[in-house]
Amino acid sequence: MTKRLIALVTLVAAALLVAAPASGARAGQVAGNQTPVATCDGDTSAFGTYAMDGSLIGCWFADSFEVVREHASGTVQITGTEHFDGCLDLGGDGSCSGDPQGTLSFSFQFSGKFDVVTSAEIRGRCQHPIVSGTGGFATASGVITFKDDVTTGIAPYRGNVRL
Repeated sequence: MTKRLIALVTLVAAALLVAAPASGARAGQVAGNQTPVATCDGDTSAFGTYAMDGSLIGCWFADSFEVVREHASGTVQITGTEHFDGCLDLGGDGSCSGDPQGTLSFSFQFSGKFDVVTSAEIRGRCQHPIVSGTGGFATASGVITFKDDVTTGIAPYRGNVRL
């Protein structure tokens, strides 16, 4: 009887931990697309400006980058910083109404391969840990990953954001 009771208590405790994040925090998977644009909401970046759709609605800007490794075969590793201005579409309705809004700042690590003759990207992916946030993202944490679609120039993203 005692083993069953312990097993039941353990199961209930585990279910409660999964169902109710601590101190009202909201966690969620995010997914969508990042599309390169010349300007987003009237702003631009010297290194890259992108429109975001899906779970993140708004503008993504590249702030800085540094090539940390480059190989004669065309492979490259780059690190840097980027930021996102917009909202987390918790309602899934394609608008920011009633959703957390602000700025998310990221560090990033990119790895890719480029054609050594044409400089065209053959493949690329990057990882973006959240380093800080403002407004509705003031306590945000998480990681977002991108995998470049070199045919369309669009980068689908996936990850998690915890508020």
